[in-house]
Amino acid sequence: MVISHSGRRPYMGHSAELHVGCVRETYNCVAQRRRFPGMRHVSFTECVFVLTVLCASFASGAYPTIDWVKQNIRASHPRLYITPERLAAKRAGRTPAEQAYLDSVCATADGSSGEAVSRAEAQAVYFALTGVTSYRDAAITYLQNTDPSISPIWGYYYHRSMRYISAFDLLYNDMTLQQRQAIAARLVTLGDKCIAQGTRDVNGDWYQMQVPLFFIGLTLFNTGLNDAKAVQYLEKGYEDFCYVFTRRQNAAADDGGFGDHTVDYNIGNNGPTLQAMMDFCYAFRAATGADFTQHIPGVVLYNNFILWNTIVAPAAERSFGDAKQFGLGYTWHGVNSDGQDQNNEFRMPAGAIAAFADLYPSTDNVAASAFLLSYRNWTSDIANPFQVHYGRIMPFAFNIWPTGNPDRTFLAAYPRARHFDGGGVVFMNSGGWSDTGTYAAFVGGTRSNTYININHKHNDESHFVIYKRGHLAIDRGTRFDQFLSTGHANNFYNNSIAHNVITVYMPGEQITGLVSGVNPEANDGGMNRRFGSTIHAFETNDQFTYIACDVTPCYNSAKVSEVTRQFVFIYPDYFIVFDRVQSTVANYRKAFVYHAQNDITINGRTFSADHWNGRVFVRSVLPSSATMVKIGGPGNEFFVDGRNYPITNPALGPNTLRGQWRIEVSPAAQQLRDYFLHVIQVGDRSTLNTIVASTYVEDAVRSGVRFTTLQGTTCTVTFNRTGALGGWITIVDGSQNIDRALTTTVQPQSGFTAGSGGISTQTVLTPTITPSSGTYRSSVTVAMTCATPGATIRYTLDGSDPGAGDIVYDAPFTVSTTSVVKARGFKDGMNPSPVAIA
Repeated sequence: MVISHSGRRPYMGHSAELHVGCVRETYNCVAQRRRFPGMRHVSFTECVFVLTVLCASFASGAYPTIDWVKQNIRASHPRLYITPERLAAKRAGRTPAEQAYLDSVCATADGSSGEAVSRAEAQAVYFALTGVTSYRDAAITYLQNTDPSISPIWGYYYHRSMRYISAFDLLYNDMTLQQRQAIAARLVTLGDKCIAQGTRDVNGDWYQMQVPLFFIGLTLFNTGLNDAKAVQYLEKGYEDFCYVFTRRQNAAADDGGFGDHTVDYNIGNNGPTLQAMMDFCYAFRAATGADFTQHIPGVVLYNNFILWNTIVAPAAERSFGDAKQFGLGYTWHGVNSDGQDQNNEFRMPAGAIAAFADLYPSTDNVAASAFLLSYRNWTSDIANPFQVHYGRIMPFAFNIWPTGNPDRTFLAAYPRARHFDGGGVVFMNSGGWSDTGTYAAFVGGTRSNTYININHKHNDESHFVIYKRGHLAIDRGTRFDQFLSTGHANNFYNNSIAHNVITVYMPGEQITGLVSGVNPEANDGGMNRRFGSTIHAFETNDQFTYIACDVTPCYNSAKVSEVTRQFVFIYPDYFIVFDRVQSTVANYRKAFVYHAQNDITINGRTFSADHWNGRVFVRSVLPSSATMVKIGGPGNEFFVDGRNYPITNPALGPNTLRGQWRIEVSPAAQQLRDYFLHVIQVGDRSTLNTIVASTYVEDAVRSGVRFTTLQGTTCTVTFNRTGALGGWITIVDGSQNIDRALTTTVQPQSGFTAGSGGISTQTVLTPTITPSSGTYRSSVTVAMTCATPGATIRYTLDGSDPGAGDIVYDAPFTVSTTSVVKARGFKDGMNPSPVAIA
C-alpha cells in the first residue's frame, strides 16, 4: 500500500486534535532550524520521530534541559509573551475584540490613578501596537528613573516587577544602547536582590519564590548588557520553575487543579500561582518556539478543576455573580473585594481560563472555557479579563480570543462526579450543571505536603457540602483572627467542629494540626491532622455516586480506633451517609455534626433548614436511640467547649455565609462502637414539604435504608457494619435496574470527560468512508468524516481494527494498491464507534 503522508503517527500527548497540531508546529520549527540549530532540513516523518522521542522523556517527568533552553532562545526581542512576528501582525491589524481590549490599555496608559509601573507597561503595549511615540517616550523615561525592586518583590507581589520587565522587553528595539544599559543595571540590582532573599517555598508555591529571576535572565540573555548575570538568573529561575511545576503536576495528576481544594487559592487570593504559570508558559513559547505545557499535562487541565468547582445558580440566587462555589477550606465566607457580602460567589479567573484554553486548545477545554467565561464574576474581568494580574501584551499572543458561551450541551458527555485525587476532593452534580440542579462536594484522601499545599486545608476530612437552590449543608466560619489561640478561626473555623463530620470528645485532649500552626484553647472533639484519610472506593454512573473513606488516621489514636464514612448520592436529590465509629473508651461522646446557614427545625428524628429557595431534610436512622441537640443563634453561633468564639471583624455583615446553626446527633447510651446512618433529601422549598418515607433494613452483616424517591425509583442501600468498607445497592426504576455490591475500588478518571474511567455510555458515531468498497483501476483518494463533534478518526489499511494508537485521519490520502480500509471514531469520555470498512 502507498499512503501519501507516509503513515504519520500522532504525537502521544494530550488529545488527538492537539497531537496533529503539535506535530505540524514542531515540523515547521525543525524545518526552519529554529528549535534544533544545525539540523538539516527534515521530512515530516522524521519530525514525528523526533517529537515522539521528546514525548517519551516528557512522560517520564523530564523537562528540557537548561542547556537546550539557552541554545534555543531567539536572538531578537520581544521574547516575553509575544514574538516579533506576532507583534508585527497585530500592529498591522486587530479584531474588534482585540481593539476594544487595546482601548482599555490606552485608558490605563493615559490615566493618573493606580501604580505607575502599571501605566508604564500599558504605555509600552500601546506603543508596540500603534507606534505612537509619545507613549514609548513616557514609558522609557519611567523605566530609566525607577527602581523595579518594588517591595515586596516576592510571591504575591511579583507582578509589579514583571510589568517593568515586560515593558523593557517590548521597548528594547526602540531604545538607545545607553537606555538599555541603564535599565539593565536596574534589572541586575533586582536580580541580585532575588538571589539574596529568595528560597523556594517548601510548599511548592510562588509565595516565597523569587519569580522575576527567570524573566530577567530571559530578557537580558545574549544581549551583551550583562551576560554573566543573565545566565545566573536564567539558570536559577528555570530550576525554581521546574521544581514548582513538578509539585503542581503531581497534585493535578490527570484531573487538573493546583493541589489546593480551596478554589479561591487557585484563582484570586493566590493569583500569583496562575500569573507566574501563564507568564512562564507564554515566555517559554515566545522565546524558544516550544510548548512547555506538554510537560505538565495535568496542570493544563486547570479549567476542568474550575468547572467542577462551579455551581450555576438561577437568577434568584445570583446575589453578586452568576456562578457560585462550594466554599471549602480557606474560603473567607466573608466580604469580597467589592465590599459586598460574599455568599460563596465564584470570582472567575477569566484571564487564566482564557489562557489555558489558548495554551491547550482541545475541543473540551475550549468549550469549558467559553462556558466558564459566560459566568465570570470579577467585575474588572467583565470589561477587561486581563486587568488584574496578567501581562497586558499576553492576550495578543492568543490564538483563541476569550469569548463566553453559556451553551451546556457539551456537558452531556461529562460524568456526574469527578474525583480529584491530587487535591483530595470529589465534586458531584445531578447532571449537566443545571440552574436548578443538586451539587455536592466530599473532602477526603488529601495527600501530604509532599504533593500539595495543605496550608489552606482545615481539619475536615470526610466533610461534605450540598447546594440545591441555596447552600444547604455548609462549611462554616471565617479566617479572621486565625493566629490567635483564643480567636474565632483557631477555635472554630479551622477545626473539625465547623464541618459536617464526626466528633469524638476525649476530656483534656489538646487539638493540634491546625493550618495556623497555633494550638487552640478549645477542645472540639475533632481531628488533629489535616490529611491522612484514604478513599478506598469511588464510583460514579448515571444513577448514583459512591464514596468510601477511612478517616481514622486523622484523629487522635488515643481516642478512636475507627472512623469511616460511606457517602451515596442518588440522583437527583438524595444522599445516604453511613459512619462507623469505634472509640477507645465507651464514655467518649460521639456526634454526627451538620451545619446550616439558617435556623434548624427539629421534628422527631428529622431536622430541616432553608436557605434562599432551597430546603433540606435530614432523617437520623442510626443510632436507633439518639439525642439531637441544636446549637447556634445570636451569641452561640460559634459555640465550642463551653464558650462562644465570635467574629470580631465588624465588616462581616449578618448575611455572610458563615453559618449560624448546627445539629449534633449522639447515641443516647454510651458504648465503644456506634453507627450513624442519615438520609438527606434536598429540594425547592416551595414544593418540598416533607422527607420521603424510609425503612431501616439490616441483615447479619449490613445495615441500611430503603425508600422510594419522588420520581418513583425504589432504592435500597446497605453497608457492612464491620470489616472492609462496602455494601449492596439496589435501584429499581423500571428501565436501568441495579442490584449489586458497592464497588471496593477507586474508579479511574482522566482528562476532561474522564474517558479512561468508562463513565459515559455514549458512543461515537460510525465514520463515513468515501468512496465505498469496490474495484478501482487507478489510485483512489480516500476521505473520511465523523458526525460526532470533536471525535478523532483513526484508520488502518491492513484489515485490522483501528485502535487508540493507529493513524489519525486529518486529510484525504491516496491508496494505490489493494487494501482493506477500516476507520473508527474516538473521543474522550465516549465509547469508540463501530468500525467502518471500505
